Amino acid sequence: MARGILILMLFNLSSWSALANDNKCEYHYFRGKRISTATCYEKNNFGKAVAYNKKGEIIYEKHIRKVAGHSYVIFSYYRTGAVSKAVWHDAADGGIQWYSSITTFG
Repeated sequence: MARGILILMLFNLSSWSALANDNKCEYHYFRGKRISTATCYEKNNFGKAVAYNKKGEIIYEKHIRKVAGHSYVIFSYYRTGAVSKAVWHDAADGGIQWYSSITTFG
């Protein structure tokens, strides 16, 4: 009985922590388990795409969104997990105006 109550309490705590963090993130890692890229959207559908070097320093950062048109980043990777290319697309209000850029990393 005590074990069931403990499991229920742990489930509730994990549910509360999930509710407290409304960000939806996707991570890619170096082979050494450090974060290589993070793409995170907040509850309001705005967010950031960030790439890191092996020291944990930011080497690339763009604002992204799923509203008022769209803006997103597609990362490509080396075998080590390091980012090799970042392709950023931005279309304001989904109209005829758009912008794309490609950043490569050596």
